[in-house]
Amino acid sequence: MGNKTDTLNKSSSVDITTQKITLVQKLAYGSGDTACNLVAGTLNALLFLFYTDYVGVNPAIIGATLAFSRIFDGISDFTMGVIIERTKSKYGKARPWLVWMAIPYAICSVLIFLIPQGKTDLYHAIYIFITYNLATTVCYTAINLPYGALAPLMTRYQDERASLTVFRMAMSPVGRMLSVSCTLPLVKILGDNQGAWIKVMTMWTILAMVLLVFNFMKCEEKVVVSNAPKENIPVLTSVKMLFKNKYWIFTTILWGMTAFHYAIVGTLLPYYSKYVLGNDVLYSTLYTIEVVVLFFGAILCPTLLKKFSKRDISLYGAILAVIAQVAAMVGPQTFQWQFTTIVFRSIGAAPLITLVFAMMADSVEYGQWKTRVRQEGMIFSASGIGFKFASGMTTVVIGAILSAAGYITTVAGQEVVQPQSAIDAVITSYHWGMISVWIITSIVLIFYKLDKIYPDIMKDLMERESRGEM
Repeated sequence: MGNKTDTLNKSSSVDITTQKITLVQKLAYGSGDTACNLVAGTLNALLFLFYTDYVGVNPAIIGATLAFSRIFDGISDFTMGVIIERTKSKYGKARPWLVWMAIPYAICSVLIFLIPQGKTDLYHAIYIFITYNLATTVCYTAINLPYGALAPLMTRYQDERASLTVFRMAMSPVGRMLSVSCTLPLVKILGDNQGAWIKVMTMWTILAMVLLVFNFMKCEEKVVVSNAPKENIPVLTSVKMLFKNKYWIFTTILWGMTAFHYAIVGTLLPYYSKYVLGNDVLYSTLYTIEVVVLFFGAILCPTLLKKFSKRDISLYGAILAVIAQVAAMVGPQTFQWQFTTIVFRSIGAAPLITLVFAMMADSVEYGQWKTRVRQEGMIFSASGIGFKFASGMTTVVIGAILSAAGYITTVAGQEVVQPQSAIDAVITSYHWGMISVWIITSIVLIFYKLDKIYPDIMKDLMERESRGEM
């Protein structure tokens, strides 16, 4: 039934829909990612440090346990995609999950930080596995994937989707900046111990719940394809349709690269700040400047999109990120130089990090055009597997490298001198890991061509649907 080539019907006179989204709705949509990153930002950026330096867990145990959890996380992503496609409520199929899972997510996230000290490696591994998976594999997945699928359900107009994504990625750093930049200082103010972490995490989860409710109340699912089949499509058929969508594959890889970026910054930069630059509080400064630059980069994207395509500005940015990270190796132990190169790296990273979800939403329309099957839930959930696989692999590799390099774990209040082998491992992994991420990103973007053909794809789809076809 699906098209065998990318041949377009350019003679269609049917205009693409110009369904508009209000400013309040855009702010509400963006608040969803702010909420997610208040909690997930802390988990991704500081959980490793919390386990090693406040509870005394072996880094290899942490890396292996979190990576093993990613297997289940990937399964939950796929499962959630199927659930979204089958959800039927008066609020839609994606939107209600934001409010259904807000409280469970808050409770399970706090449980992570209640891990007992002084237990065996096996005990720690089991506790981490259970609590981490409850918070991320179950609750976070049931919020974040429906949230991502919500954008293409709010509008089919490409410019409005890009605008939604800009608000999302402009407000997303606010959540990360608040949680990551303020967590360590707040922990030190509240006692610099495990109890302080629990108090700070509780504060973030309460704020996240409020924002998720705001998102739910103001955003609406308005896209209804009347000719879509009423029966559920078999899961195996859905998977086959996904792999016929080459732009889903491209955007999945690109989203995975942003996961590598965040995992490297979140996992290694705290150690880099503490043991290479000599002060762990510097991490808050470096992370804050990256988030601030990403924020302003997201705001600038609508202006750039008037002259350049999403692919082009993302490609130019990726090349700049590579150059900046190579330059960072010139003065690896100089705070001022690392600060400067992070600014330029973040300028380069901003377009892709801002627009990758708009690209993914565009792949929904490409998939419908190519296969005559519309798959918002499956596309965002299956892409989430790639994102979480990338995060998990980064964690396990970093944990293994630190352990092999002789990293010495501590509990709160202890001071240790790390061996030079561990410090060298942190420096090498941080710089070369980031360089690899943005080189791969550049290569994938070279082959991404959807922006050029998207208007004609939408004309073709509108004409089909006017004839009662998919």
